[in-house]
Amino acid sequence: MAKTHQTINPATGETIATYDVISDEQALQALNDSHKAFLEWRKTSLEERGNILREIAKRLRAKKGEYAALMTREMGKPISQGGDEIELCAAICEYSADNAGKMLADEERELDGGRA
Repeated sequence: MAKTHQTINPATGETIATYDVISDEQALQALNDSHKAFLEWRKTSLEERGNILREIAKRLRAKKGEYAALMTREMGKPISQGGDEIELCAAICEYSADNAGKMLADEERELDGGRA
């Protein structure tokens, strides 16, 4: 019998969802797949990454109520705080999209005895 993990509503004790626990081999495969995805992602231009982050922000806001309700069910977070948390996450995505070029640009700095 496969091991499982359950998500429980802390207020009611209701089981929200049941998940199979993955094997060590499955976890290692997921890590390897993630690394392969990173190797492709790093080739993506900052402009395209920014567009993806803006789309993520848009989708987060579109489902803000749904995600806030999920946080309430899973963690007991007040629903108003869940909405604020989604908004913060969306704003961070947009900030990163708008400022990545400046934040990642090369810069020179003066150091004692040289430059870097």
